[in-house]
Amino acid sequence: MVGARGFEPPALCSQSRCATRLRYAPTGEVLHYGWLRGQGKMGLDQPEKPPIIAAMKVRIYRPSKNTMQSGLAKTKKWVLEYENETARGPEPLMGWTASGDTNNQVRLKFPTQEEAVAYAQDKGWSFTLDLAHERVIQPRNYSDNFRYIPPKDNATK
Repeated sequence: MVGARGFEPPALCSQSRCATRLRYAPTGEVLHYGWLRGQGKMGLDQPEKPPIIAAMKVRIYRPSKNTMQSGLAKTKKWVLEYENETARGPEPLMGWTASGDTNNQVRLKFPTQEEAVAYAQDKGWSFTLDLAHERVIQPRNYSDNFRYIPPKDNATK
């Protein structure tokens, strides 16, 4: 919050000090978690952790390989993303696809599945775990395309 007392100071390149001051800066009574107005430390009556949101639903998965490319660059890490709370639909002004919540823009990446699950359990979120599908490579040679395979003789005479 640029320019409000107790927050980030106004920028030196602004034309005046009032240009960056917020009209409706939150007061100490409004802020439940975070810096109190006019103080340089957390309030004493504030809890250390925000409350646990039990209704939050997340999905943990490992992304699949892009079918248009042969590389495996972004398939090594596990992704935690929020489930959509509201349905997506066209917005009235431009017709672009919009959603009521902004949590669908957040994706957290973890190096292992266990770390992602531990993070979701620590926050108290219910999660859906999609297990990774390992890639099965069948060795092929170009010469196998021209190999002669005799037909099976099923007809008995």
